[in-house]
Amino acid sequence: MIGIPKKNERKEFIWYEERWEGKNWLGVPVNLIDGHIEGKYIEVLTKPILDTITGVHKDNAFGGTRETYYIPFSKKNVDEIIANSARTDKYEIRYTVKFGHEDSIDSIAQSMRNQFSYDMFLWPWEKLREWQYWPVDDLINRPKANKSANNLEFKPS
Repeated sequence: MIGIPKKNERKEFIWYEERWEGKNWLGVPVNLIDGHIEGKYIEVLTKPILDTITGVHKDNAFGGTRETYYIPFSKKNVDEIIANSARTDKYEIRYTVKFGHEDSIDSIAQSMRNQFSYDMFLWPWEKLREWQYWPVDDLINRPKANKSANNLEFKPS
């Protein structure tokens, strides 16, 4: 059926952290918020408590927590976040990607993080994953990124 996502379809989200600064009434710089996060939150999960005799819902019990993400990953969203920031140059931002253990291609599954340039950050997931997990014994043939001030292209060597 069209419009229904596949059960194991990968969904990509983005979250970001900002440092907000300001000045007090005397003009002295103050750190307002260090590490303001947008794009994720801790969701509280609950379990219903039912009356054992009638089966009617009485209350909710704490069922744990989970990290929940709400900004879908897209070039448009990345550019919008940067445009709404405090005049930050997109080439000076650290773009960190976390690769989960399920993304690993070897038998020792482990999570990894790496930092990428703006242009590499916007590569399709499979291309970025391929670059990250290129075999260590074949780094000479690893796809190279042609670097310039405003252009970074994926070109296998």
